Amino acid sequence: MEKYDSQVHSTDAFEESLRRKQEVKQREQLSVQKKIKLDSDYSRAEKGASMADFFELVKKMVIKGLKKERVEIIPNDGPRRVLDPAEKIDHPIIFYKVVSRVPREKNYKPRFREDIYDRNPDGSELRQGAIYGQFFDCEIQFDIIASDYSAADRVMNAFEDAMQKYAGFFKRNGVSEVLFAKQFTDENLDIYRQKMSVRSLIYDVTIERIRLAYDTTITEITQS
Repeated sequence: MEKYDSQVHSTDAFEESLRRKQEVKQREQLSVQKKIKLDSDYSRAEKGASMADFFELVKKMVIKGLKKERVEIIPNDGPRRVLDPAEKIDHPIIFYKVVSRVPREKNYKPRFREDIYDRNPDGSELRQGAIYGQFFDCEIQFDIIASDYSAADRVMNAFEDAMQKYAGFFKRNGVSEVLFAKQFTDENLDIYRQKMSVRSLIYDVTIERIRLAYDTTITEITQS
């Protein structure tokens, strides 16, 4: 009887040891899978965005982050705002424009992301579709115009700090990457330098355009 009890105890201990080893292995596999997922999604935003979406996000950031400076941000449609040397501005202005936008790594076509199944708008039947995404590398120029040298520098520094601070906000709203590239002198803006101080900045921005395409319905699949 004692020998039988000893065998049972030994078997239980072996099974318990085996179970623990399996749990450790599963945890290790989950950890690796999680790391792979994080690595693969590192440069991807939580959703897609267009250039218009990005500029709307920047406007919101400026309104909130540069509120004390009373900064106005508008698209650059050419030197129309401050042409008269006698005209004065009582608050800084930021012009923005797209310098270039190209597909990332020459991926000229949207790439397949995942299949989806959804119901028709009338709720009648399921339909099959797919989500496609395409990355674009964009060069964006921001021109800061202020009444004097110190004001232009102050707004420039505040703008750069805000762009870095709100990086997570951009990514949550579809902008994959926002990186400062350079400050330079844009000679096309010399007209503003007659009475104002100008700072020109270039940012490298990566966006992913998301396209949803429905191709058929579940009923059509089963009938074919």
